[in-house]
Amino acid sequence: MQLTSELGMSLRRTSALPALLLALSCAVSTNGARAQGADAAVGEVVFAQGISTAQQAGAAPRFLTKGDALRQGDVISTSPKGYAVIGLRDGAKMTLRPNTVFAVEKFAHDAGEESALMRLFKGGLRTVTGLIGKRNPGGVQLATPTATIGIRGTDFNARLCGADCRQEAGQLAQVTGAGSAGSVPTVARVASVTGRVTAIAATPGSPARTLTEGAPLFAGDTVRTDGGAYAQLGFRDESRVTLHAQTVFRIESFQDAGAGEGMLLRLLRGGMRAVTGLIGKRNPASVKYVTAVATIGIRGSGAAIHCAGRCADPSVGGPPNAMPGEGDGMFVNNFEGQLYAEINGRQFPIELNQTAFVDPVTRAFNLLAQMPDFLRNTTPFQDNRPIDFKNLFGAKGSGDDADLIVSVNEEGHVVIQSDGQRIDLGPMESGGIKSGEVARFEGIPRIVRDDPYFSVSPVLFTGTDSKMTRFLGVGVGKPGQDQCEF
Repeated sequence: MQLTSELGMSLRRTSALPALLLALSCAVSTNGARAQGADAAVGEVVFAQGISTAQQAGAAPRFLTKGDALRQGDVISTSPKGYAVIGLRDGAKMTLRPNTVFAVEKFAHDAGEESALMRLFKGGLRTVTGLIGKRNPGGVQLATPTATIGIRGTDFNARLCGADCRQEAGQLAQVTGAGSAGSVPTVARVASVTGRVTAIAATPGSPARTLTEGAPLFAGDTVRTDGGAYAQLGFRDESRVTLHAQTVFRIESFQDAGAGEGMLLRLLRGGMRAVTGLIGKRNPASVKYVTAVATIGIRGSGAAIHCAGRCADPSVGGPPNAMPGEGDGMFVNNFEGQLYAEINGRQFPIELNQTAFVDPVTRAFNLLAQMPDFLRNTTPFQDNRPIDFKNLFGAKGSGDDADLIVSVNEEGHVVIQSDGQRIDLGPMESGGIKSGEVARFEGIPRIVRDDPYFSVSPVLFTGTDSKMTRFLGVGVGKPGQDQCEF
């Protein structure tokens, strides 16, 4: 494959070329490129600074400028002093930083066929996915020489690193200053899932996201399971929650360190089984399970809770009972340790193997002679089923010397896979390939966090960002500047 860097030509700044550079304006276009394969276009160039080219297999490279069409199979290259923003037909956009080689190998956005395969050969990019990623979360992938990145509808950065990253680290310090990493902590992940399970963030207007194994969850998330669907959640403190079918559940708050340590989980409708982790062992009083009828407190225990009929929160909709034939009210079974139900300021103990019922109208507390069948664990996941918490949450160093760095911005979920290894990343998390292994990193490495080409979402890009031009050491599109080289 003939790449731009192999052409052996240079348009460096000289006194003999100012008129040519003015005509090029650092981004040359050919009329034929725009018409060529226009019907098969998968996207277009939104912005190009410096020299960018696209090349089909067996064909000569063509220069790119704003508005030029991109076709399936195009290998897009940016020069050492240039970058580009491209948009795909499904609304996805991406910024290609300098010295990047990238290809759209497959792109299908028709209903029922949504899928995309992109490839990063060199350099780095920031991507905001479009409709394909939203309609078919498992259908978008970015391949690199060392790993495959599965995109679950997200905004993320990817950078292949070598000596160039180490060289740029010093430049970033001068251009961007000290910088700081934000933090939106992942409080839980999906350890196992069967059927369709979704989550919605607390922010008004947030879309529902489909949960897959490893998917991150955050304080404020509301999780829903469809009919026949189940989910097992692992929390940072190694607590476990299993959600039954047709359940609506919310993580009200979670903090596993410091003065505010504690967790508050709300069952809005349906059934759940919970086994406490480190927070419950260190500070049992700080763990609560809440329904509209009563609050369940723990003293190091396992609780099965069911909330149906008038116990269910009317705001979540759905059938009056979570499943046909089940009782109206709140039912609690203690299958490990000690529990209590708190109602109107009074605490009622629930001993091991006891089952309690709380009337949704009178709030009367009663102990039952036997446990109803719907409280039994009928999910595919056992309470003592091993969960690989180290893989779900463990981090391996800073990632500053990694070969591949992937970081998720304020929303989304990506999966990094290589040689049978896998990690899932949520908002403000990073990971990649380090010493030949897939790894999650502690914080976001500076080479990605402070990269000016990743600082602005390609969706919001205007072409006037000063950090980018200061990093190049040039202005934008002026003749006679040495960014016009390839």
